[in-house]
Formats: sequence, C-alpha cells, structure tokens
Amino acid sequence: MDRGIPTEEVLTEMQQSETPIYYLVGTPKGRLNKLESQLLPLPWEKVRESLNVKLLKQDKELYVLACSNSRQAKERAMRRRRLKQYWNRLKELRSQKLNRDQLLMKIGAAKKQAGNASKLVELSFPAPHQAVTPDTFSFSLYKDKLRTIRRQEGQYLLRSNLIGENASTLWKYYIQLVEVEQAFKNLKSDLLCGRSIIKKIQNRGAHFCGVPVLLSSGDAAAEIEGSGSGFNRAIYPGEVCLNSTGGCSSADYGWQRASIATIYRTG
Repeated sequence: MDRGIPTEEVLTEMQQSETPIYYLVGTPKGRLNKLESQLLPLPWEKVRESLNVKLLKQDKELYVLACSNSRQAKERAMRRRRLKQYWNRLKELRSQKLNRDQLLMKIGAAKKQAGNASKLVELSFPAPHQAVTPDTFSFSLYKDKLRTIRRQEGQYLLRSNLIGENASTLWKYYIQLVEVEQAFKNLKSDLLCGRSIIKKIQNRGAHFCGVPVLLSSGDAAAEIEGSGSGFNRAIYPGEVCLNSTGGCSSADYGWQRASIATIYRTG
C-alpha cells in the first residue's frame, strides 16, 4: 500500500502485476473536480465523530471521498484570513499614487502572500498609459469559484483497488499508512541528526571509530564499558553512542574517553 500520489503508469503496473498488489493512494485536486458531479448525489457515511466518507465505484477501482470537520474548519479559517488580508491590500493599493508598473509589482507580492486565495479575486487593470484610479483599477470576487472552494474545504479524495472493503476498514488502513509514514519521517530525522552531529565533531578534529547506534524504545538497556577509562553505565533506549564501544578519543580537545552523547531520547 502507498499513501502518496503515484502516476497512472505506476498504478497500471500494480494493477497488472501477477502478484496481487493492493493500494490506497491520494489523488490530485483536479480528480475531485472531475468526479464531483458523480459524488454529490451519494450519501455520506459516518466513520467517526468528525469524519464522513462517500464511496464511488468506478471500473476496477474505488474512490473514497473523506470530509473532516476539523480540517474543514482549519482550511476555512486560513482561506478567510488570507482572502481578507489580500482584499484589504488591494484597497490600499487602489488608494495609493502608483503608476501601472508599480501597481503590478505590488500586486505580485500581495498574490504571493495570499497564495491560492488570490485566485478568488478578479482584477481589472488600467491600460498601459492610464493612471491608477478607482475607476481604472477594480476587483471583485469570483463567486462561483468561492462556492466550489467552500464546498470542497476539508475534503480529500483517495483511490484504491480494495473494492470489497467498507468505509471503516479503508479508513483504518489509511490511518495505518499515516502512522507508518510518520514513523519513517521520525527515523529519518533521528539518523540525519546523528550524522550532522558526528560530522560537526569530526570537522573539529575529534576522531571516532564505528557508527552511531540508535537503541529503540523496545530494546533492553545495554551495558557498555569504556576501554581504559573505567567508564561503565547503562545506555538507555533512545540514546545514540558515538561509537560501538562507547569510547572516543580526542585528547587534543579535552574529550573524555568513553563518553556517550544523547542525541534524541524516545522514552
């Protein structure tokens, strides 16, 4: 299974594989626009307190439209805030004494800050040799676009070949994929953190042998003895040793032998 947005070629390869491959993937926003007319008449099915889904079977695939109340509230608040800021900025620019080129530059900066909210506003610019006045520079809302955006806020469309599964099971699969993806992100972050610290230490002239050792929270505390220093203590889950024996040597920089660096503690 995958939670990303694969290409059609990858999906076709999985569908035609001799060994059955099941997937649950995201879709581009444009796919929701194409299927919206078929999804609108379908009933919502409540999966949990703040989540509803619709299921649409098409050919050998199943489309899952999910609508989260919390996500909808968050996206709506962000869109309103950015649209209001953009609208107020346009009012300010219309009242300023600017030529057309200056106006276009300032509007470009305002659009960048507003993001997708800027696409909800229709702009009418003055001609190249006209002055910028309230009569020559005007703006208005795209009301049809705004209605569509409001209707789709908090919604995301998934795509799967698990046609026989119900909505609750598909959502459990999706949550599992989210958790697995987050676990990989955390692991990658921990490893990058360890590599960064060791690289910095090596650049300062310290010399270490071996590689970082990350103990997971399920491991028992490991007893590591430093060579020649009498150092002896437990390494707890989540700690990273700078080498496999717990020892390091850098007399020039005053580093103690058999020192242990805690980069990230999970427990």
